[in-house]
Amino acid sequence: MQTLAHEALASIDDQARHLAQEHLSGGITDEAVRHRFAELIFTTQVARDVTRSLRAPSCDWEDIEGAVSETLLLKTYAGAGDGGLDVARIADGASLTGWARQLGKRIASSKRRDQMNANSKSAPFAPTGTPGEPTPFEHVSVAAAGADERLDEEHDQGVLLAFREQIANAVHAATRTRTQARAVRTTFDLPQVVADPNPLTTYLARQAIEANPAAALDSLRNRHTRSCDPLLSPMWDSYSEEDGANVETLVSQWGYQAAVLLIQEAVVAQARPPAIKVRAMTEEIVSWSRSLGWSSATARLVEAYLAVACTPLCAGDRRKPSPELDEVLDARRATALTWDQVVAEHLVAYPTSPAGTTPEQIAATMDALLEDALEPEPTNQAVNAADLNLA
Repeated sequence: MQTLAHEALASIDDQARHLAQEHLSGGITDEAVRHRFAELIFTTQVARDVTRSLRAPSCDWEDIEGAVSETLLLKTYAGAGDGGLDVARIADGASLTGWARQLGKRIASSKRRDQMNANSKSAPFAPTGTPGEPTPFEHVSVAAAGADERLDEEHDQGVLLAFREQIANAVHAATRTRTQARAVRTTFDLPQVVADPNPLTTYLARQAIEANPAAALDSLRNRHTRSCDPLLSPMWDSYSEEDGANVETLVSQWGYQAAVLLIQEAVVAQARPPAIKVRAMTEEIVSWSRSLGWSSATARLVEAYLAVACTPLCAGDRRKPSPELDEVLDARRATALTWDQVVAEHLVAYPTSPAGTTPEQIAATMDALLEDALEPEPTNQAVNAADLNLA
């Protein structure tokens, strides 16, 4: 997609000025004019453009773009006295697109600095220019001299960093995706896509979207036909024909990823809690009953739920890629598929289970426990590093 031409931006600014003047004359409310401003800003794709203009690797773009989109939306709806958009200035001829671009650049630059600071703290070797470390030019001579061991070590470290970045991105995807989707839905007045209450159905929907992102839009378009997707199409039940048409408008501007984002908001995996939190979840449920076998049954229930609802690894996991870790990941994916069976066996063994007497109640109980587990700890509370490493 190309950046909007100057004429198109000028047309958007003209529309914004007329809307602002109409508001000041009492024709439309403050909320309504800001809603229209948000729509206009999103059509410029300013968040994407300012993100791509940075000297940042593409793997970092999503985080930056999400931060820009979220803050622009908040500032658009905030009043001038709260540091937000000044409607009176727009009415006087100030450029809405210019305001969004300048603010977007500041947000993007700030987010990029945060990323670089975080990367420098986690890097296993010193940055270029640190005394005692070879510069990029010195690396060339080192390689020429046949010192392959150091280069192999740095390659391994780079692979490890990339692996851990992948884990972190997956863990933070829930917050980022929901923030972006909420911004889009608020701007275009769309309802939330509704996930199935069964965590396994949601897990399978998530897998389907990851395997074929275009299926999100197809499931919306075909929801009332014989070609409807039995897994994804029911998620659009809250959408009217007008809502569907609005999504098509979004897709015409941003591509099918707009539909993907709306579905991902409902199915994205939560962050897996660290081991100390998993133990707390299990101990909480164990304390609810003294029935025979209850402790082992609840441990199995917790593990099945975490496998079906969460990322395979937690953000603090420091293990390196290895065959052993691959086995852990494969086991957790397999465990996710056992959710329905684990719940059914639990209800047969404990018909009056305090965790719930129906699959829906048990899922809701586990949802609440996970939400509590993901609450951030007070900053002054010490946590054993070993507890954060494995989960």
